[in-house]
Amino acid sequence: MACGAARSLLLAAVAGFAVLAPAQTDEAKLKAEFLVRFAAYTSWPTRAFAFDTSPVVIGVWKDVAFAKTLIEVRGGRTAGGRPIVIKTLASYSEASEVHVLFIPAARSSDVVRLLTEVKRSPVLTVSEVAGFCAKGGILNFYKQGAYVRFEANPDAARAAGVQISSQLLKLARIVGGEK
Repeated sequence: MACGAARSLLLAAVAGFAVLAPAQTDEAKLKAEFLVRFAAYTSWPTRAFAFDTSPVVIGVWKDVAFAKTLIEVRGGRTAGGRPIVIKTLASYSEASEVHVLFIPAARSSDVVRLLTEVKRSPVLTVSEVAGFCAKGGILNFYKQGAYVRFEANPDAARAAGVQISSQLLKLARIVGGEK
């Protein structure tokens, strides 16, 4: 019962960010907060982890500054009872070794190659590149007026073998076959 209450509080916090976060808020911190919460509302197959105690690894593609922001925002929080570890990635082969892959807009030219690299891996792909979900990405940030929102491609999540909470999907603009 306490777990359900905790999940409800987290969901309310994510919903608050989706609805109330104006653009003048530090956008990098806001997106970092979303990423940590996305991890908390995602389940991976057991084969995605070497051990029961293995962490959830969030990989940031070639953006050291954002990785540092993500580390600050993460604090000591967990995802599914697992610690969260942040890594900056620099080689394509590393992309399939993480649980969450964030591709910043500045690296939009790498999207297709990275999505190909993780195609058969249980990796939650997240970006801020226009059209990311239509290209096969799973979650994508977009701006609506002064607000940061996100869209989701549940078909891509299923194909990757990751399960996003239906509570989180209710907050997203759905892209792909499942509306």
